[in-house]
Amino acid sequence: MCNQHSDSTGHGKISAIVFQFAAGNDLALKVDTETDELVWDEAAALAVTSVDLITLCPLVAKAYGLSLTWCWEMKNHQGYFDAVQLELTDMTLANAVILQFKVAASSIGIFEVSSPRPQ
Repeated sequence: MCNQHSDSTGHGKISAIVFQFAAGNDLALKVDTETDELVWDEAAALAVTSVDLITLCPLVAKAYGLSLTWCWEMKNHQGYFDAVQLELTDMTLANAVILQFKVAASSIGIFEVSSPRPQ
């Protein structure tokens, strides 16, 4: 689920994403609007209006039911924490998806990262 707000044009922007894990340990990734950095927070601490993330970004459906394999926190050349990349796989490692969550202009963009095919 995510928190969506509107910009001056009326278009929705994502300001926080709550990752819901099977064990019930929900974790939020949100934007610090002062620095345009990402911040990890307890999901319970957020007062958000929930929107199902799949509504805004259908590609996240590829990750549903998969397990978190890797997580990279990314900093830009100025030292700001502005992206997170997650690799999710099934138990056989045959089905995988890599998603990147990147902040720009106080909004989180979601991208699918292509993995090179083994030769």
